[in-house]
Amino acid sequence: MSFFKEQELQFIERTKSLLEQYDKLEAVPNQEEKYEVTLLLNCCVGLLILPQSKWHVRIPQEEISSVQWGIDPSKISICKSKSLVDEPKNLQNVTRHLRNSIAHHNFTILKNENEEIGSIEFKDFPPRTKSTKTFELTIEIKPLKKFLLKFSEEMIRIMEAAKR
Repeated sequence: MSFFKEQELQFIERTKSLLEQYDKLEAVPNQEEKYEVTLLLNCCVGLLILPQSKWHVRIPQEEISSVQWGIDPSKISICKSKSLVDEPKNLQNVTRHLRNSIAHHNFTILKNENEEIGSIEFKDFPPRTKSTKTFELTIEIKPLKKFLLKFSEEMIRIMEAAKR
């Protein structure tokens, strides 16, 4: 077992804990300064970019579902490979596209009818182009959080298994 693998595991475990703890936080003096969506997006960086760098091939090709993963596949309007071929809406492909969207700042925060942050639109494009999308998902905040928590559990399971 290498120290770096253990470091990755601990980072994911701690990021997951941050997501879980934040809902319990009541000590914020001004509720308008409770930046849960900012925290969620920061956690996306740690939970999507880090695992993709070393663990992408181990991410299961399990189909995405709203019940299991929090992501309704019908909300994914485009899911294509970089060669623009349709690809399955599975965990491995969706996390790759979400990772690219976060890493290249191809996401837009959308407000709801109450002028509060309601959802986030994620897009991905082939390398070095913005002309053709390879991925597009608009997801509300709660399902995104559910996805990130579930994905972090899956990555912890994968990394723990690799230690044996």
